[in-house]
Amino acid sequence: RECLTAERARLLAGDAVELIRDSEDLYDLVVCADALPYIGDLVPLFTAVAVHTAGAGHFLCSTELADTGSYTLQPTARFAHSSAYVIECASVAGFDILAQEPIPLRKERGIWKTGGIYCFSRRRDL
Repeated sequence: RECLTAERARLLAGDAVELIRDSEDLYDLVVCADALPYIGDLVPLFTAVAVHTAGAGHFLCSTELADTGSYTLQPTARFAHSSAYVIECASVAGFDILAQEPIPLRKERGIWKTGGIYCFSRRRDL
């Protein structure tokens, strides 16, 4: 198997949904680290990533965790998403969950903020 090399890697910066949706490329791996807390509704993002993910490509992302519901806007102006909501958005878009883990994301006023990290694989039947 070919390994990801600097020649094949690309860093895209901007509005995640627009960048991916407007792309003409297919990606083997899409990583959204510390991006989802700035997006409420994740359906457009997961849909765009699924359309532009090659074969059984992977999508890695992190979120701040909401205890219940789908997502909520926090006083910090960042969104928190429940694990169930993230997994449901991914599933509807055509991804299967490979791994999920609660993790300490960052310290906020001296207290660790818990988040979730996810690894999804695109279903080949899409």
